[in-house]
Amino acid sequence: MTESTYLDPLRTAQCLLDHISGNDGTTPTLISLAERLDAFMYALRFVLNDSVARVPEFELAPPKDSYESWRSVIATRFSMVGWYWTVLSSQITNDVPEIGTGDAIDDLSDIARELTSVEAHLIAYGREDAMAALRQAYEIHLYMHIAPLRAHLEELIFV
Repeated sequence: MTESTYLDPLRTAQCLLDHISGNDGTTPTLISLAERLDAFMYALRFVLNDSVARVPEFELAPPKDSYESWRSVIATRFSMVGWYWTVLSSQITNDVPEIGTGDAIDDLSDIARELTSVEAHLIAYGREDAMAALRQAYEIHLYMHIAPLRAHLEELIFV
């Protein structure tokens, strides 16, 4: 990818976190949330490559806010997102799919907590460690929230 197509993963993470929390001063809409998730998902491609260290025993900074406090903010700010159907198992490892429900407010709460930890890493240790923390957060936890949530938003927007 060329430099003109590069999106800074830490900047898009901060933009998404600010939108989830309301710190960006915008009115939350499904489209505005989807746009920020799209930018973040695209920017993750620049984290999931060989130039960003993979640190197996990386200690993420503890989230500043509790899950409950994030959930409370998000439930008020994005009350329209609700629940959705999702596949719980990988077709790579399972012949028969397991279907369950996803909770979009839970997804956003987990995303916000992980991004808060990455933000704390950036402040305490610098960009390189924050990029490694973001990569680890995605590979261990965020991947299971971001894509299903984004698909759910698409359905809410267009159906």
